[in-house]
Amino acid sequence: MALTASLTANSETAQDIAAAFMKFQDPVSEYATEITALISELFAISSALLELRTAHNDPLHYRRRGRIENEQHTALISLEYTFKDVQRLFGGLARPIYNSDRDAYQTVWQNIDDHFLGEGGITLVRRLEYYRMFLIDITAIIEGYSESGGYRDNRYHIEKILRLQEETLETDLSNMAIGAPRQPSWERMRPYGLVPVQNRPPSPRQWRRPPSPLTIGNEGYGLPSAPFVPASPTTTTTTTSSLSSNNRARPDPNMHWVLSVFSQGRPTTVFNTTGFESSCLDENMPHASSRLSPDYENLLELPFEDGFLRMRIYVRQHDRRARLLCKMDRGGRRVQSSYPITRLRIVREQSCLQICKEDRRGRLVLWTNLRFPSYERLVLFHCTFLALKAQDEANPIRELEDHILYDEKSVFSAVIVDDTFEHALRIYKDKNSGGVRLQASALSGPMKKTPIWTAFITHHIFSSRWNHSPEPRKVHLADLTRYIFSGSYIPQLGPNGVHELCFLKAKDAEQFMDTIEDLSQNRL
Repeated sequence: MALTASLTANSETAQDIAAAFMKFQDPVSEYATEITALISELFAISSALLELRTAHNDPLHYRRRGRIENEQHTALISLEYTFKDVQRLFGGLARPIYNSDRDAYQTVWQNIDDHFLGEGGITLVRRLEYYRMFLIDITAIIEGYSESGGYRDNRYHIEKILRLQEETLETDLSNMAIGAPRQPSWERMRPYGLVPVQNRPPSPRQWRRPPSPLTIGNEGYGLPSAPFVPASPTTTTTTTSSLSSNNRARPDPNMHWVLSVFSQGRPTTVFNTTGFESSCLDENMPHASSRLSPDYENLLELPFEDGFLRMRIYVRQHDRRARLLCKMDRGGRRVQSSYPITRLRIVREQSCLQICKEDRRGRLVLWTNLRFPSYERLVLFHCTFLALKAQDEANPIRELEDHILYDEKSVFSAVIVDDTFEHALRIYKDKNSGGVRLQASALSGPMKKTPIWTAFITHHIFSSRWNHSPEPRKVHLADLTRYIFSGSYIPQLGPNGVHELCFLKAKDAEQFMDTIEDLSQNRL
């Protein structure tokens, strides 16, 4: 029970810290990529902790739990130390020594960077990657899988980090014992009252509020001003299973939907069969990133294969043009390459998404292979790719030819009235992982087949209380985390904020309920 409580508490703390880091993005905009990666890792750690809790509490895994008890203890103790350090460093925002909020955020960000580089020689985001991968490894072993190729390396790094943390703690306790005032390690490195980092002029962001869902040119956004972050972010009762609560139903108008999609917590459904490792097969374009015009906004950077390959997503505000930039550094081979999304095609192969470009003869040539650790991440990238492609104003496409995600089976389809629009709702079941999800897509018009939102319901279908039909054409869902691929779509909600699906025909609502029942009984 103590371990279960610790896993739950740390999962919630990870989400709270992620939410706090979101407030750094505007005042520390020059580090937006790293901050975004931090947010993504923290939500992934939150999800991994809950997956470990589920595996640990399963009586079928009782015998295997003892095999890695020490590893679990090491990971959790080190993770808690790291979380407490971050929360303590947030406390610097409350000091009355700064000329502005921007000065405060920039100085605290620099203190955080200095602390973790000074303690272990690696950045905070890299440390979080080790935690995430190690937690996933531990869960897999409890569930009966063999050690992954990186398990021993991850364990080594976590043990090394914990030794360094304990050495810091011993030093602090020693200072206290001899009467010296206790100072956090970052304060020993950066004297109190240090002049804050100088401001950089913020990049112009005059984004507009989008007028209607999935209209070309509607993805306006703007980053929020930086409000105060408390020394210890307030712990909430939010967990991965409740991320779709009432206050999260309406999209945040101050955050681009791409960042919102990848910042949300999500479940993890692993693949039974994996594909080839991630790789960029293009020729090197040495100045691919520096040649991007300054009006392209770097929204997100996603790491693959322990960071050896990284994929960036850029969007240009005035015409919604999107580009992908791939960077790979492995085995002495360094490659970076970039293309507009409208020039690319995407296709699934096992646990991979293969992104192809057209050569001069119009033939498809493999550009990048991305291997994903879970069904959910693969789906979110695929849907994001399609939505960005469809929303491009600079070179509008006639039709989404790559909207099909191979190895998925459509077990239900119907029309729903969603945010005053008619959308196509489908239930997909994945053949490789067994994952189940909902997807709503544009039914007609220039955005036809473009995904609007998706929701993973693999675990929900087994609950008899998850769905019910209050009236003939409507189905209410007790919990639904929607990943929304538009900045203006507002989810359909019923009384008391319950998630609602409003079908065009009453028989479709009934069939939806029957399909969920069949899936729960493994009849589909």
